[in-house]
Amino acid sequence: MMMENSIRYSVVIRTLGTSGEKYETLLDSLKGQTIPPVEILVVLPEDGALPGERLGTERFVRTRKGMVRQRSFGMQVAKGDFLLLCDDDISFESDLVEKLYRTHLDTGAEIVTPNVLSPDGPQPSSLKTMLVGLRDFLCGLNYVSLKPSPYNIRIWDTGGYIKNGRIEKGRQYFSQSGQGTCAFLKRETAELLRFQDEIWMEEAQYPLPDDQVMFYKAFLQGQTIARCQEAKIWHLDAGRDAPDRFEHMSYANGRNFTVFWHRFLYNVNVDVIKKLRLMSCLTFRIFNTCLLYAAVYLPNPRRSKSALALYKGYIDAFRYLGTEEYKRLPIVRNRSVEPKN
Repeated sequence: MMMENSIRYSVVIRTLGTSGEKYETLLDSLKGQTIPPVEILVVLPEDGALPGERLGTERFVRTRKGMVRQRSFGMQVAKGDFLLLCDDDISFESDLVEKLYRTHLDTGAEIVTPNVLSPDGPQPSSLKTMLVGLRDFLCGLNYVSLKPSPYNIRIWDTGGYIKNGRIEKGRQYFSQSGQGTCAFLKRETAELLRFQDEIWMEEAQYPLPDDQVMFYKAFLQGQTIARCQEAKIWHLDAGRDAPDRFEHMSYANGRNFTVFWHRFLYNVNVDVIKKLRLMSCLTFRIFNTCLLYAAVYLPNPRRSKSALALYKGYIDAFRYLGTEEYKRLPIVRNRSVEPKN
């Protein structure tokens, strides 16, 4: 087909090589693409074993272990004009790349993201959904807005995000963030992004919010992020049962989200009133999150370590913000542009 001849893209997979059947499902999805890649680049940690599941055409490269390190290294050495970034535990239909590329052509967006779905399972009750939503709002993580917006996802002044609750069928939406399990972008955008500058997230053993950092930094650099509603991937979540995952996520919630707030929100704004608003929003987040962890998790022997990890994360965040290492990070300027939609 004409489209197949007009695109050269590399698949970049970050993996520890231990996802087994879920990784094999990803390979099957890649093997069946209507537009085949020019290369499949598998980024492994230096001491990681090669995965037993293979297509036979992959190119294996190694770097230091870490989700940010492995992804950024893959972005630097990939050969294609476009990159399809993949985690090692997703699956998708055979026309995924075709749909993502079509959205790129239609919108001119430098980055295109698909809809990320979870495998069918038990649905939470309406009460649980309501309580989780209330918790997420009070802790400054996210909330649903019914205000019309061209964005599917916007960044909140707390460092969390705002979900669009009024998605209209057939309308093209854009985004300020997304889920990093899968993204399609131009190589020039990846080079401009310099994701390797954000390895400060690796201090947390679970480097949240790596996806939010990647997308929002690109947005601030003036890159357009489009959401392809027709493209769907399924996240199989191979790391769901990893030991101490909640504890590592709690530490990242304290440390990394605070650094994200300072680096990409507070430092980016020069208006004094806006800075005061940002400070009040961060205070809202920290106070409520610490209160929740103290009331719910700290008294629970199974979760008390997670509460302590959160508090340590906040302390480490403010210490890091005063270090020379942080001050040497390249300054990010706000060159964002509103979508024409």
